[in-house]
Amino acid sequence: MAAIGLFVCLAAAVPIDTDPVSGATSTALDDQWLHTRMLLRHRRRGSARIDRGRLQVPAGPPPPRRVISREQVVAGACTLFLNRGTVDMDQLAISLAISRATLYRVVHSRDELMAEVLWRLAEQQLTRARAQRTRSGVDGVLQVARGFSRRVVASRSFRRFLSTEPETASRILFTAAGGVHQRAVDATRQLFVEAAPPEHPGAWHGGDLDKLAYLNDRIFESLYYGELLHGATPDIDLVETAARALLEKAIARPAATAA
Repeated sequence: MAAIGLFVCLAAAVPIDTDPVSGATSTALDDQWLHTRMLLRHRRRGSARIDRGRLQVPAGPPPPRRVISREQVVAGACTLFLNRGTVDMDQLAISLAISRATLYRVVHSRDELMAEVLWRLAEQQLTRARAQRTRSGVDGVLQVARGFSRRVVASRSFRRFLSTEPETASRILFTAAGGVHQRAVDATRQLFVEAAPPEHPGAWHGGDLDKLAYLNDRIFESLYYGELLHGATPDIDLVETAARALLEKAIARPAATAA
């Protein structure tokens, strides 16, 4: 740990480059991170103490600069989350071969990164569920919601995150600062548009689709976050019944054709 602290202190003193196209950042010292990682592993295996002098920035021209993009950071964090149900910033920095200081310059905060990870993974599952939709109207919306919900409830990494970091989960998932809930509302609104019956594209009525999407998402959140909110076991049938009652009131039925 002392070696890591020394490395981070040195990294903070090195100028940072920003890629003008991708916006990615780098430090000259990042290229020594792999070397540091090898030394730390060597020490953990019971070898002699690390010579701190070996971690100093060498004299002469700096080594080639390593550039890391936000996309690379988010992708690496997603992999870590799926494997562990959390994202440890030190472990992520090591896996990306960058310093912790550079990592925070790219993502600014752990909450910001966790929000990106949770939405990225949720969006992937939502896309799959939407691709499998075969119905329209209320049935189509609920078909997608059911497929997505089953994936969320079955996700061990997500359930572990809720149980081990409830305060972090609450900040990220339930507040405007987290940004996850608003993205979910936007996605649900788009689902309403996609699932409208082809012969009746203006089927949804009753005013603001954003409000309808908000209410629908709140109903399903009682399923996704049941343990976090009130310790209840998820009941997908009960949640779907409540959502159907809401949506049935918000969709217009084609007028019956006169005999």
